[in-house]
Amino acid sequence: MQSDILDAVEANHIVDISTTGRKTGRVHRHEIWLHTADSQFYLTGKPAPRDWHANVLAHPQMIVHLKHDLVKDVSAYAIPITDPTERRTLLTKLLQDTPYIENLEAWVAGSPLVRITMQTTE
Repeated sequence: MQSDILDAVEANHIVDISTTGRKTGRVHRHEIWLHTADSQFYLTGKPAPRDWHANVLAHPQMIVHLKHDLVKDVSAYAIPITDPTERRTLLTKLLQDTPYIENLEAWVAGSPLVRITMQTTE
């Protein structure tokens, strides 16, 4: 199952996520790009505060909605990546084939970055 999810995300990175609002407790759904590196899943974005990130910091349990080759809702857990060395290593991998790599240090300093652990049942 995990490999099916990995294959689906690598084929089309656009997913929706449902997070719980940090202040309201209401469910919020966001379309976002789910990245992969070393067979793991990551969420990030351009350097700036993000509502989805604030939500998962307060309530790490979330739902990943796969919506292309594999249509499935998967329970997941967000783990913040805060160590600067780990952030630099991961963001280098995630941004390596994009023009954003030119601003790597800005991404390391100010981008949201979380590892997503899929909670599949098998």
